[in-house]
Amino acid sequence: MKLCRLLGVALVFVMVHSALGGTTHRARKHRSREQHANRTTPLAVAALAPVDAEADEDRRYEAAKEQAKADPRIQDLKAKSDAASGKEAGREASVAYYQALFQKIREIDKTLTERVMLTEKALMRRLND
Repeated sequence: MKLCRLLGVALVFVMVHSALGGTTHRARKHRSREQHANRTTPLAVAALAPVDAEADEDRRYEAAKEQAKADPRIQDLKAKSDAASGKEAGREASVAYYQALFQKIREIDKTLTERVMLTEKALMRRLND
């Protein structure tokens, strides 16, 4: 009889303890694992931070443009464009320079193809006006 009463009291204690927000050792251990798994490290925060795709594209475009301008063929076309006399000759030389420049940028970084195409189209419109 005492054993049944003791078990009953222990059961009531566990139920009340759980209802009041108490946890058992096993539950604390499990919660600790969850908290550990959800903890973010500085690297994880950096990886989860939204990447500014436009700024990244700008950086890649400028780097590819500088690399393209270093090409001897592009430099030669730029010199011809700068030295051209007359409006029509200057326009034709500029068109040839920019077409070669944009083609070289596309070769350097294929992911910039759409941006290069839009930039080239806008520049050619301006040169033809």
